[in-house]
Amino acid sequence: MKHKIFLIFFLFLLCPIFTFALTREEMETISLEEVLRFDVPNGYSAFQGMAFTNQYLVVSASKSVNSSAALIVYQRSSFEFVKIIENLPFGHANDIAYDESNNEILVVDNNVLHVLDGDTFDIKGQKNLPVNSSGISKRDGKYVVLSQKKMYIYDENFELQNSFVADTNLVTQGISFFEGMVFYPCYEVGRVSTYEPVYDGILDAGDNVIYVYDNSGIFQKAFYLPSGYGEVEAIDFFNGRCYLLFNSPDYEYGILYTFAYDNHVSTSTKVAINFEHNGFPVASSFKANVYQANDLLKTVPMTDGVYELSFDFDNPGIYEYRVNQVADNQFIHYDSKDIFLTFLVNYDIMENKLVASQLNEELPSFENSVNKSAVSCEEISGIYYDKNGNVTNRDEFVNSCHVVENPQTGFPVSTIVIVSGCILCSTFFIMLCGRKKIYNI
Repeated sequence: MKHKIFLIFFLFLLCPIFTFALTREEMETISLEEVLRFDVPNGYSAFQGMAFTNQYLVVSASKSVNSSAALIVYQRSSFEFVKIIENLPFGHANDIAYDESNNEILVVDNNVLHVLDGDTFDIKGQKNLPVNSSGISKRDGKYVVLSQKKMYIYDENFELQNSFVADTNLVTQGISFFEGMVFYPCYEVGRVSTYEPVYDGILDAGDNVIYVYDNSGIFQKAFYLPSGYGEVEAIDFFNGRCYLLFNSPDYEYGILYTFAYDNHVSTSTKVAINFEHNGFPVASSFKANVYQANDLLKTVPMTDGVYELSFDFDNPGIYEYRVNQVADNQFIHYDSKDIFLTFLVNYDIMENKLVASQLNEELPSFENSVNKSAVSCEEISGIYYDKNGNVTNRDEFVNSCHVVENPQTGFPVSTIVIVSGCILCSTFFIMLCGRKKIYNI
């Protein structure tokens, strides 16, 4: 029994090793695209934290002695340089977060959280954190704090909601909380150091890894970044995209990267055509015009009562289309209304690709009906309409409209009567004219 207990305990100790010491084959290898390159400010040694605010990209830089820090500010949309704020009493300035609900910039330095105005960058005050921290993020009413390879999740009042171990032998960096997931970048020094007490040899020096956990602490996946980019320092999200701050391999400049991905996605939907009467429409009679704003994008023929529409997207966003139906049979009158299709295109960070979804999930349909008052009990170009205006066959047409046919000719008696009447009137008119001519002689 003691041996069994010891074996279970031994396996329990090994579980974290197997869970977090992933091989490269167990990670998803990704490549990065360079977005921005910037020099390290004079007197500073390296970049540390990064966050996107409602207007800006804000990057922190530290001095080697950790006495003061600088914030470098860029326009969020264009990445144009705005200003640098130096000699701030933020120590190492390990990580930056943006509190959107209060429009505040948060800079963490061990157990102190410095708070700045999101517009003016004026220091508003500071808060003492419950734990020493090297990474922080604030989203969806939650603070996520990294401390000694453990994540702490707090509410707005820093009441602890959850915590979990995010163990790794790599050097831990800044974190980001996005769409319920904690993104946790780490760096492989490639040797035993102060920040990496154990080197297991699984990764090469200069490799980077981004671990992903949900907010309950369940490991989701790991992204592997091969060496060559430098040392990852911080991570944040803007417009659905993931951005990473690196110090270059020689620490001479900083580089802002984003995930490279296939920025194209296609999707299709079906638009149904709904008719009350039999036999119509025929496949060649109807087409659907697809508009974006007022521009005609395509015209799609109908197949078996359905239009199948395909769309291509190259960027995240909301896309709206208007679809109307046209008939090329001039004898049939239809009441047609436009339908509207809306698609949401998002970048899925977990899959590293664009994903398109249709917001109006129900299959749209055209509700068309014949103009019954115009075609009731009529036969037009060989097409028969009953008294309700519905397309029908010849027998139903005769019965519905009480048409009596001549058994010998097969024509409706009403038609024969009308034709006979015309012939009689013409004969009488000719005879009358002829009689006048006789009297004039």
